[in-house]
Amino acid sequence: EKGRQKVQRLHHMERKRMQAMVKSQIHIHDQMHDLEERLAEKVNNSKQKTEERRTSIIMERQQRMEKHQERSDAIRLNKDNAYETKMAVLRERADHATELSEHV
Repeated sequence: EKGRQKVQRLHHMERKRMQAMVKSQIHIHDQMHDLEERLAEKVNNSKQKTEERRTSIIMERQQRMEKHQERSDAIRLNKDNAYETKMAVLRERADHATELSEHV
């Protein structure tokens, strides 16, 4: 009887040990799955942030180019206007000089 109880106790202990190992393996598997998901999420977030930054840089560059072009066009227009004004003044002087020389 004692031998049978001892064997039963050993079987019970072995079953508990096996259940604990299975439970531990399931827990480890779940942890690995969670870690893989977190890693994938981090990689995706990193890719998304990189893409957002790239887009932002492109937009900023485009805005700077547009602003530079606007300033360049404004400067060119001012130069053209100044040139036209100067030419008009010179034409007036030339016309005035021609009129004076005709009167003399």
